[in-house]
Amino acid sequence: MPLTPAQQRLWFLEHAGHGGATYLLWQGIRVSGPIDIGALRGSLAALVRRHEALRTSIEEVDGRLRQVVHDLTGEGLLQVEDLSPASADGGGLAEAEAAARRRTAEIVTAPFDLGRAPLLRVALLRLAEEEHVLLVVMHHIVSDGATIGLVADELLAGYRAAVTGEPVPEPATPAAQFPDYAAWLAGRDPEWLRAGREHWREHLRDAPPLLPLPADRPRRAPSRGSRRGPPGGARPGCPPAWPPGCAS
Repeated sequence: MPLTPAQQRLWFLEHAGHGGATYLLWQGIRVSGPIDIGALRGSLAALVRRHEALRTSIEEVDGRLRQVVHDLTGEGLLQVEDLSPASADGGGLAEAEAAARRRTAEIVTAPFDLGRAPLLRVALLRLAEEEHVLLVVMHHIVSDGATIGLVADELLAGYRAAVTGEPVPEPATPAAQFPDYAAWLAGRDPEWLRAGREHWREHLRDAPPLLPLPADRPRRAPSRGSRRGPPGGARPGCPPAWPPGCAS
């Protein structure tokens, strides 16, 4: 499948050295109570099978960029880390929370390889026997701000259904997959869009490859993976000093 214009921009920025963690979206959820890890793995596997975007990589095929949907099961995708200290007192939990903050910063900023699916990362950090943090990270090239919340909600809905034995609600009709939308968008080429492209091709035909614009100070190339901070959808109830994006 072809890429949308927005995906093309993100791919270009990634390969121009402006990617890394800059275009990662994530959400953190504090979970209190017992966790059935098997049920959570099953819900994640079902989620990945259901949505093609969660099984998509961006690759060059015959010299052109394409979205490639892979036949992934989602098995082994959930990362489980035990950060619980030997002591179970209040100080021990505070120590685990500090470790979880450090691991959260590492997990939500680790870059993806766009050519390797899935562009999704899910981690469960164990703070104590019945205290966990669930992290969901996606690359913006296959998601947006609304998508990350929907993915987390659907993951938890599937988990609740698994542990209670209730059926998972399914849509009445299959929803269109994102690669289908990209193919539809690529087929739309109205006259005004073609005219605009031709105008700028002609206008920029003899433009120099680099513009000698003056700078107010020397610039240095950003290090790969650098950013001001990972975006995340915050919800009320986060522990003090928890990274933005945590949800309770």
